[in-house]
Amino acid sequence: MTRFWLSSKNTGRIDMHYQIADEPQPGGMAKLAVRPIWPLFAIMFAGGWLAFSWFVFNAFAIGDPNRMKTLVLAIFSFVGSALLAFTTLFLGSQLDWGPYHYRYAFLILLVWKLGMAYYIMLIQSRTFDLYEHFGGTTVNGLFMVIIGYFVSKGLYAQLPTFMILVVR
Repeated sequence: MTRFWLSSKNTGRIDMHYQIADEPQPGGMAKLAVRPIWPLFAIMFAGGWLAFSWFVFNAFAIGDPNRMKTLVLAIFSFVGSALLAFTTLFLGSQLDWGPYHYRYAFLILLVWKLGMAYYIMLIQSRTFDLYEHFGGTTVNGLFMVIIGYFVSKGLYAQLPTFMILVVR
């Protein structure tokens, strides 16, 4: 949606303003913005703890008009992951599942997280393209994905099973 408006404040001149509804308004953290594909890679290599927090950070950094929607979706992703993990563990204990049953059941959790991350990436990509078009700078997120991979290995060794399922 595009908006035009004219203003004249008894100055004898007409000021014309132009605004794009999805136009980002970057803040001070904009120099740390990355393409939305990097948090999607982060969910694959490090886990949801890095990816969803990175999506939220990126949304606020580039001044995404959908930043509150991104925040709500990230929180919803963690809550949904906790509910799916709890339900799977509960059903497995009640139905006396074997290890193969759990592997297939946890695919639902994996699809949930990947689907939510992909949806957030699609939402953020439109605004990010405008941010880049209007001269916004980006950094390469590969280093953060690699660091997140190694940090996640140590993090998962310290957490109980339920928390690993939620944050992985």
